[in-house]
Amino acid sequence: MRKCILMCFTILLSPFSFAGDWYLVGSEKPEAEIDTAALEVKLWEFLNAKTKEEFKPQESYKFQYKQINKHEIYINALCVSSKAGIDDIGRLPDFTLDQLTNDFITIYDGGSCFFGVKFNIKRNKFSELRVNGRA
Repeated sequence: MRKCILMCFTILLSPFSFAGDWYLVGSEKPEAEIDTAALEVKLWEFLNAKTKEEFKPQESYKFQYKQINKHEIYINALCVSSKAGIDDIGRLPDFTLDQLTNDFITIYDGGSCFFGVKFNIKRNKFSELRVNGRA
């Protein structure tokens, strides 16, 4: 019985175990409340199912997001250094809170360390995945 309870508890909390840092860009709040931990779980499921790209460990990313119309948000993913024990080669130094919340940070290289995707809140679907190229 203890194992069953522990297993259920682990499953219930698993969406929050890899929750990265999420930053709302701009001063306008989204019309709908965004559960970023649950959204991140869906994002990684989408990435694993829709692309063969090799992404860095989940804890390597910070995410920026902004509502771009009534039903969609845009998500910008950035690899940054800061987490202990993660190889920092190819990652940018950490950004300030002002940099992360004022405007989307655009990187033109770096492969899967930097990607963007749209998420339709109403349909609960991702689209227009763009993964950066490599030099």
